[in-house]
Amino acid sequence: RTFELFIGESYHQLSVKIFSSALPMTRTEEFCMGSELLPSSSHNQIPYEECPLFFFDLDNCLYRKSSGVFLEMKNKIYQFCERNLSISIEDASSSIMQYHRDYGLTVLGLVKHYQINPAHYDAQVDGALELGDKIQPNPKIQEMLRNLKAEKWILTNAGLNHALRVLRITGITEYFRGIVHCDYNLKNFNCKPQRIAFEHALELALSGRDRNNRDVYFIDDTLPNILASLHLSWKSVLVEEEEDLWNESEDYPTIRYVEDLPKIYPALFQ
Repeated sequence: RTFELFIGESYHQLSVKIFSSALPMTRTEEFCMGSELLPSSSHNQIPYEECPLFFFDLDNCLYRKSSGVFLEMKNKIYQFCERNLSISIEDASSSIMQYHRDYGLTVLGLVKHYQINPAHYDAQVDGALELGDKIQPNPKIQEMLRNLKAEKWILTNAGLNHALRVLRITGITEYFRGIVHCDYNLKNFNCKPQRIAFEHALELALSGRDRNNRDVYFIDDTLPNILASLHLSWKSVLVEEEEDLWNESEDYPTIRYVEDLPKIYPALFQ
């Protein structure tokens, strides 16, 4: 069986809801996330069983939150609601925030309450974003990823096509072994911060290999996702550009930009 791996839109909410799976996951359980292995590169020729495993969020994490992508994405969601559901921008605005708080992803709320086709939503929102004039390769991020001695994966609430576009435009595809993502073609797909999404991401990334006591790290710009990952004993780092929103915590460090990661784990870059 083949799988897809990716995960999408990002909100920073101060109100937090922790999601958990009702049943323990087994290897025979059908995966509710997708995964995609990426072409190997010279930078990824590492004995994977001997190095840490890193999951990186994609949107607002591996490019600047201030890039304008988030604002355009929000406007695309408003347009989708107005065009397909006859919901005004004012009503859509409040619904979007509520659905994201309740379900972790706006599209899940629209599926539940309006029975939309999530693949159509993905095409009209993420698939319609004008990314080329907002994000570009960042040499500092490229250098950080190149020097990080770890097996690296993308873990995103976006769909696969969006994730591939972002990686290609930012010039960092070669640094990742694969992508774990929301699969909008599945009848019941999951997303961060649901616990089962993290469990499935680890299972998919390992692909039957033993974990062998490897440390698992998680880098994300959304606080509920960070808090959920801590319940699995992952070593997590919050990325937040606005320092006045930083919350000093002993449970997770906070950095302004993802390329600041060597300040937190210098030994992994030597």
